[in-house]
Amino acid sequence: MRVEEVQTKKQWRDFFYLPYLIYKDNPYWVPKPPGLEAQLLDVHKNPYFKNAVMLPLLAYDQGQVVGRVCGFIDKNFSKEQGQTIGVFGFLEYLPKTKALPALIAQLEEWFGDQGVQAYLGPMNPSLNGEVGVLTEGFRDTPYPLMNYAREEYKSDLLRVGLEPYKQFFAYEYVQSVEFPKNVEAHQLRVLREQDISIRPINLSKLNEEMAQISQLANSSMKDHWGFTAMTDDDTQFLIEQIRTIIDPNLFLVAEVKNKIVGFLFALPNINQFLIRFSRPLKVWHLVFLWLVLKSPFRKLWVQSCRLATLGVSPEYQKVAIGPALYCAMLKQCRIYGYKTAEASWVMEDNKRVNRLHQRLGATLKKKYHIFRKTLGE
Repeated sequence: MRVEEVQTKKQWRDFFYLPYLIYKDNPYWVPKPPGLEAQLLDVHKNPYFKNAVMLPLLAYDQGQVVGRVCGFIDKNFSKEQGQTIGVFGFLEYLPKTKALPALIAQLEEWFGDQGVQAYLGPMNPSLNGEVGVLTEGFRDTPYPLMNYAREEYKSDLLRVGLEPYKQFFAYEYVQSVEFPKNVEAHQLRVLREQDISIRPINLSKLNEEMAQISQLANSSMKDHWGFTAMTDDDTQFLIEQIRTIIDPNLFLVAEVKNKIVGFLFALPNINQFLIRFSRPLKVWHLVFLWLVLKSPFRKLWVQSCRLATLGVSPEYQKVAIGPALYCAMLKQCRIYGYKTAEASWVMEDNKRVNRLHQRLGATLKKKYHIFRKTLGE
C-alpha cells in the first residue's frame, strides 16, 4: 500500500472516477454531475482557496487506486474554531483494503507539519458543500449536495481513532400529510400583523437579490457552529453552480417594505433524474436535465426537492418568519408537483428547528456525523 499526492491529470481522473468503482453495484448511490467535484477542488476557480490550502491524496494497492481523500486547512474556519483546525473530505475507499489507515496516517503527518491541533470531517470542502458521513438511512438515495456512504464508514473511522463530534439530521415531508391547520393559521396571522410578504426570487435580478441574501445569511448565521462569512466571490461561485437547476418557485424570500428579511432555498432533487442513467454520467446528461427542468415534463422526472437553507434577519428572528417560510414552501411544493421534500441538514443541537419540523409533520429520515480527532494525544 502506498499513498501519493494527486498531481497529474491522470491522477485527478482516477480521483474523480473512484466512487464509480466503489458504488457500481449500489442501487442507492447517485453519481455527481460531471465536473462538479473538479470545480470544487479547482484552486484557481473556487474562492474557498483564497484562504485555504489543500492536499489531495490517492492510495494504491499493487498499482490500483483503492482510496482517496483531501486534506484542507482553512484560515477562516480555524479562526471561527479558535484553533488551527484541519478538515478532511472527499473520502472514499474500496472495502477490504488498508486504504483508510494509510490515507489517515499521511493526512495526519501533513496536518502535523502545518501546525494543525485537531482535524475533523468529512466536509467537501466546507459547510457549504456535502457534510458528514451517513450513519442512518442507507436505503434511500441522497438529495442534492448530501452525502452517501457505505454502512461501515462509521465503524472504520472509529477504528482509526476518530470520534463522533457533531450530528446532523434530515427530515422528510410527504405532501399527502397535511401540516397542522393551527400552525398555518398562526403563520398567516404573523405575516399580516408584521406586514411581511413572501414571494419567489426574481431570476431577472438574481445577482442583485443573491447579494442581499448573502449579507442576510452572514448576519443570521454568524453564531451557528462552523459558519464562515460568505464573500461576494463565494456568492458568485454558488450562483454559477446552481443557476441551471434553480426553480424560482422553490426559492422564497420574505420582505418588509421591499427589504429582504428572510429566505428559504430549496433545490429540485436532480438525483431522481441522474440515477436513471448508466454510469459514468456525460455532459449531455446535464443538457437533457436542464431541458427537463424547464419543461412541463419535469413532474414526470423530478418529484421531490431538498429544503436546503433558511436565513432570517436577527431583528426578525422572534417574529416566526422561519416557520412562515416553511409553510409557504410546503404549499409551493404541493402546487408545483413536488410530492416529497427533505429538510437537510439540521444540527442535532438546534432544538428550535428540530421542534419546528416535528410540529409541521416531518419524520426523521437520515442521520449524519462529523468525526474529529485531536493530534498529539
